[in-house]
Amino acid sequence: MDCLLCSAKSLTLEVSFWKCSNCDLIFKDLKDFPSFSNEKERYETHNNDDSDLNYLKYLNRLFTLTDLKGGSVLDYGCGPSKGLAALVANKGLEGVFVESYDPIFLKDANLNKKYDLAFASESFEHFFNPKLEIKKILNLLAPKGKLAVSTEFHDGKKISEWWYARDPTHVVFYGTKTFEWMAKNFDLEILWIKNPHIIFRLQK
Repeated sequence: MDCLLCSAKSLTLEVSFWKCSNCDLIFKDLKDFPSFSNEKERYETHNNDDSDLNYLKYLNRLFTLTDLKGGSVLDYGCGPSKGLAALVANKGLEGVFVESYDPIFLKDANLNKKYDLAFASESFEHFFNPKLEIKKILNLLAPKGKLAVSTEFHDGKKISEWWYARDPTHVVFYGTKTFEWMAKNFDLEILWIKNPHIIFRLQK
């Protein structure tokens, strides 16, 4: 078994969770990953209504940290609704253009262009192959582009008792050290980090 992010073999097993001593990623045993149908069924129960002001307020907490005043944005892993696009419209940000992408529900975004910001709210914990997905996202960024992530950090948590890990579609978990590893190895600068938010910027 190799780490799903850094490919290291230095893993320890706690109940049915693997922890990497190199990048501090924690992930469920592969046998516990959900099937496509179970994953989709679970997502359809989420309350991600783009007309729900509380949901938009939740997205705004991360979006505000990006300090984006204009440019193109890819809402990556948005689920069945275009929440960020609705938020930007409500805020009247005419210079910000949002495309919404989700591998299950919304596949019509242009993944052959470069974006000034990739926005990933509650997406990273669902990545079956985080190394592949993160590299895919970073390749979609323009020079000096930003990546905004919202996901609960596992810092100090007993993973087998953590509420966040009980969601059957949450399969990988990141800590502060994981994001620091990402910055070092993916040529990123950390602009903001405080659980559950982190803002990266490409160094080049």
